[in-house]
Amino acid sequence: MSIKVKTNNVGIAPRKVRQVCDLIRNKKASEAIKILRFCEKQEIAITLTKLINSGLAIANEANKYDLENLVIGTVFTDEGPMQKRIMPLRTVSITILFYF
Repeated sequence: MSIKVKTNNVGIAPRKVRQVCDLIRNKKASEAIKILRFCEKQEIAITLTKLINSGLAIANEANKYDLENLVIGTVFTDEGPMQKRIMPLRTVSITILFYF
């Protein structure tokens, strides 16, 4: 059995998140939290720590898993929705020519 935990719409570039995910892949949950505590990219580390703690809480409620031996198996990051930004320009250009 495995526990699946995910989050949506984080708002961080997936390339940056993948660098941190590579640090914790195939590690024990307690070791991964220690690694994330001293990670340079704190915003990403906080998000991943919350996900790990959520998974540990689910495992604790189920009473089927040994919390000390839980291993983080698969960690992956995909691109989320793209924010589209536009620069407002003038909408209408009117030129009036008078002929006499």
